[in-house]
Amino acid sequence: MMGNIFFIAFAVGVVYTLISFLLGQILSFDGGDIDVDLDWEGIGFFDIPISPLKPVIIASFITIFGGVGLLAHRYNGMTFLLSFCLALTMALIGAFLIYKLIVIPLYRAQNTSAHDINHLQGTDAVVTSSIYGDKFGRIRYVVNDCTYSAPARSINQQDIRQGEKVIIIDVEKNVFYVEKLHE
Repeated sequence: MMGNIFFIAFAVGVVYTLISFLLGQILSFDGGDIDVDLDWEGIGFFDIPISPLKPVIIASFITIFGGVGLLAHRYNGMTFLLSFCLALTMALIGAFLIYKLIVIPLYRAQNTSAHDINHLQGTDAVVTSSIYGDKFGRIRYVVNDCTYSAPARSINQQDIRQGEKVIIIDVEKNVFYVEKLHE
């Protein structure tokens, strides 16, 4: 009966991964990352550029924990305690490796290609999702031959339809405030 913990953990990890893959960013909860600022200066090994408490790391940990525990307990006949310790160890190692070898390099690559949003004032953009009054829409703009998309609001709460050209007036908390481009 205790071995069912491993099965449940494995099933939850696999189902979460499949749903995230099939539905993309809708259910990946990427916008809800838990970021913790830790001041670990002087300890080079623990130089943490981003929080390890990301959904992909947590899902990996749960899936590895459940899978290893299930294999060890049910199919290799190990005791629950031994299976639990092995599963916990392997899940920690797996999550650490995914964090160090995948998440951190992707984060660093993203930051090196990113532009400084504070210098976007006056940049032309195109509305890709209509902006109605004080509601959010989306814009597309080009910087250094790279195309970006961002959430946007009208600076004067004016309706701006999809396809209209706008100018970026300000950026606050990653929200782009725009105005219709008067041609």
